[in-house]
Amino acid sequence: MKKVYLLMILIVLSITQIIAQKKFDEPLFKQTMDRYLANPIAFLSNEVSEDFRYTGRDGITFDAVKTKAIYDMITETDRIFENVNIRQNGSTVVVTGTITQKTLNKKSGKNSEQKNDFTYAFTQNKVKWILVDAQHREVKSQVEEELKSELIMEMDIPLFPPVQIGSKIIYALKEGNVKGKLEGKTLALGGDFGSMIGPSTFKLDVRLAVETIDKETIYITYNGFIHTDPETFGKLVTGQAAEVDPSKYYFRTNPMFETTSKKYDWLNHTIAVGVGRVTAAGVSYKVYLIK
Repeated sequence: MKKVYLLMILIVLSITQIIAQKKFDEPLFKQTMDRYLANPIAFLSNEVSEDFRYTGRDGITFDAVKTKAIYDMITETDRIFENVNIRQNGSTVVVTGTITQKTLNKKSGKNSEQKNDFTYAFTQNKVKWILVDAQHREVKSQVEEELKSELIMEMDIPLFPPVQIGSKIIYALKEGNVKGKLEGKTLALGGDFGSMIGPSTFKLDVRLAVETIDKETIYITYNGFIHTDPETFGKLVTGQAAEVDPSKYYFRTNPMFETTSKKYDWLNHTIAVGVGRVTAAGVSYKVYLIK
């Protein structure tokens, strides 16, 4: 009888040890969250710790009882997890990632969707994993406003052959064309006072003036870079630019504007980016306003 009793103890200890060593992986996390979605009230009653805390993206913290009360007002229709990262240290697990929650307001019938970064902490008791802490925070990409742009003009500028003076490679500008929200011409009184940085990078330093069709004048300065591999760069500077796909090189500028024109005063406080292309006659740009 004693042997049987000892054997039973050993079996229980073995089972307990196996449970304790169970790996908390992504499929297990998904199963756990599926149970939450299916019945959040039951989950919050049976699968969280006594000192469970939930902190929402607004920084307000709830215990399990107050978290349940949220579901008196909404029905959660879906939970989509992305970029899930699981770190396990024995019987403690921290899961991070991004969650998209789709909910239905029970009173208004309105559907809504919210994306958050999340951190969930689990611990293992004798028979299962339980949720100890849950935190939601506004997704960084939502906090940092996405850049939006608008094409405001295209410039086609012919160049005179370059002249090298010391470290500078100077391209005088011929009269060029401007079209778009700004329409007119570039005047033949500016230049690019650029320099080489290594064998395949040219740093631009440009000053030019645009005269619009309504006879307003806009002064433009910009720096920028033309960068590619040495072979492609050689083609760009030896009259073979027409043979080179613009995707083969990086050509970007940062135009800044100055004008006394009331009509174009908005340019005085505008940030823009120019996407350049080397042409057979010189250079061309598409200039985008950053909103």
